Amino acid sequence: MTTPRRTPDAPWTRVDRVTIVCLNCHDAVEAKSSNRKYCSAECNRIYRRDEMLAASRRYREKNRKRLDANHARFRERNPGYHRIRQVARLYGLTAEQYLAAIEAQGGLCEICGEPQVPDRHGKRATLVTDHDHKTGRIRGFLCSGCNKALGGFKDNPRTMRAAADYIERTSAQVADGG
Repeated sequence: MTTPRRTPDAPWTRVDRVTIVCLNCHDAVEAKSSNRKYCSAECNRIYRRDEMLAASRRYREKNRKRLDANHARFRERNPGYHRIRQVARLYGLTAEQYLAAIEAQGGLCEICGEPQVPDRHGKRATLVTDHDHKTGRIRGFLCSGCNKALGGFKDNPRTMRAAADYIERTSAQVADGG
């Protein structure tokens, strides 16, 4: 460590600088103090980030069972929370905006007017997000059956009208006995 020294031309000066080795990049640099550990603020930030990530990893490994139990309790108390956040984020919405949009629609499919039914595993009771594949813009919220039907028709209104005409025409023929 350097010690300050009094000289006639300056009241206090450092005799020499200290060479330190950066903890992050291992470059040797001159410093005013031997307390300095990094060559730059960037190396300090990187080293500290890596240090924090390593500490976080060690904590998670040490407390895995407790953390897993906490996550399981949260998922049990908040079913669908992660899926709603994921879908909302995909379309640039907050979870609150996403839920408010579904609520504004009454929680019913915009095409058939039915609520979404859970799948065979008892999951996905929320409506699916129908969006324009060209723009990515949300059109509305549908039950999964109506959403799959739109996808099957490749979002082509002409094909959908032809299918509706077909159903009406053949239903009338069946009803007439022909």
